[in-house]
Amino acid sequence: MPTTAGAPDWTFDSLTWDVIVIGAGPAGSTAARVAAEHGASVLLLDRARFPRYKTCGGGLLGESLQLIPKAARATIESRVTDSVITDRFRRSTRLRAPDPYLAMVRRAAFDDALATAATDAGARFVEGVTVREIAEGDASPGPGGPAGGEAGPILVRTTLGTAAARVVIGADGTGGRTGRHVGVMPGGIDLGLEDEVAMPADDRRWRDRVYLDWGGAAGSYAWVFPKRDSLTVGVIQRKGSPDQTRDYLAAWRHHLALDDAETLHSSGHLTQWRTPDSPVRRGRVIVAGDAAGLLEPWTREGISFALRSGSWAGEAAAATASAGAASSPAPLAGYEHRVRTELGAEQRVGAELLAAFERRRGLVHTLLRTRSGARFFVRFCRGETTLARFGRHRLVMRLVRALGRLGRLPRPPDVSAAPRSTQPAGRITVRRHPCAFGRHCVVVRLMAPSLNPFGRSAHGFVVRRQRPARPSNCIAEQRRIGLARPRCLVGVLGSPALPGCVMRRPRPAQPARRIAAVIHRLDRLVAHLVRALCRSARPPDQRMLRVAPPAEAIRDAARRDAAMRRPPDATTSRCDQVPLETIASRPPA
Repeated sequence: MPTTAGAPDWTFDSLTWDVIVIGAGPAGSTAARVAAEHGASVLLLDRARFPRYKTCGGGLLGESLQLIPKAARATIESRVTDSVITDRFRRSTRLRAPDPYLAMVRRAAFDDALATAATDAGARFVEGVTVREIAEGDASPGPGGPAGGEAGPILVRTTLGTAAARVVIGADGTGGRTGRHVGVMPGGIDLGLEDEVAMPADDRRWRDRVYLDWGGAAGSYAWVFPKRDSLTVGVIQRKGSPDQTRDYLAAWRHHLALDDAETLHSSGHLTQWRTPDSPVRRGRVIVAGDAAGLLEPWTREGISFALRSGSWAGEAAAATASAGAASSPAPLAGYEHRVRTELGAEQRVGAELLAAFERRRGLVHTLLRTRSGARFFVRFCRGETTLARFGRHRLVMRLVRALGRLGRLPRPPDVSAAPRSTQPAGRITVRRHPCAFGRHCVVVRLMAPSLNPFGRSAHGFVVRRQRPARPSNCIAEQRRIGLARPRCLVGVLGSPALPGCVMRRPRPAQPARRIAAVIHRLDRLVAHLVRALCRSARPPDQRMLRVAPPAEAIRDAARRDAAMRRPPDATTSRCDQVPLETIASRPPA
């Protein structure tokens, strides 16, 4: 390639680099530093000028602290010993530990320290450069290029010129050019919104304390991370409902009484995690960090994934460059295998936990309130355990997968908006369903609003008088008509055959007092109705509620009928069959 006048000294006209790293975030700067420490010539490119603001909570786990250099540790502004976790702003849980288990950094200073550590190790850092294209070069060597017989360099075309390298590491974030070049397939994309808020004057509530909240939307949560003189307030949920995400952030700030706090910076960003079979390499181009979709799906924590993948990528790239650029170098294949086996295992467990969390958010919150759950949370934050180790417990993972597959219980509908029944009020009927729930189950339909605690429209439910003779048939029938949780059903309202809502008996460990009270009243009402129907009303289907009267009742009824058929005489009254002489002899009242 001919020399261009005025071209920078780092372009292809001057030399061919062993490694070019695109993006100077945690993954890119770590990859550049590690590759330079292993003796490779490294060019680090980034489109921003450092220090620059980065949308991120800035929480560092214990595993991340073990991978960062000493200069980056100096940027830690807060060490967390206390966490307050809520479920939709309620049911507060506090986790305190004597020693810190989380570290907080400001990403502008943290990333700048990582880039400085890379340059100190020997990498060349060029700021304000945007990559436009990545292409495979031909086999003809350029100035300082590879020797004959080796594959041609990879060309990286930028706004300031074209650079060449034997290996390229892409760490340009979510939706970057290198991720598209490799073909990274996202498994899920989230939208995160964040406000940097000035620290309130009374900071005793905020210092070294984290606030978390599980949101109402599936998989959403909010956070408050303390820094030296500010608070990072943010929310995250699935991409596709930006207005709902903004409303969640506003409600979160209102809940924390931070409405009037000064907002220093507002921003948003997209995060994504990869599918299990998503590639992380294409030839001699590999991706790391957010560019590879390396993110924990449940907590959306990505700094530890970026530091680990960046370190592995730097080692593999340096080993490939020192051995000579081949079409399929073994070190890069080893990097791909390591990402799949180690980080991929954690992502799979995180995805299963996310599925369970989306359907059973309250259960996850309840587990965190237990001693074992709190201990695991603290150990995970300190880096003493990982999700991959958690996934090795087969029994626990079976439970997690079962919780992730089971559907949620639908919420009761608004009975005020439901259509009114056309049948007359006060009518009570008992009938057998065309496909029976079981031999000992009957369907009662109430039309009396005064007796129905759910209003006029919710008028159908099932009365289970005792356990069915064949439970499997009963459960199969309940599933057929679309009823949720068949094994927990006591009163059923709202299937295609029975309009209304679905009610279930909560387990004793669940703090659902209102639902339990309603079900208790419903059970008493049903028992009263069934007794009344068995005493006085003959059901339309004689085979459904056939009650055999006892022998004494039959003899008493026969005696009364015989007495009623006898003609009255002068000394008896037909009303009470009491002798008149006895009445006349009684003293007056």
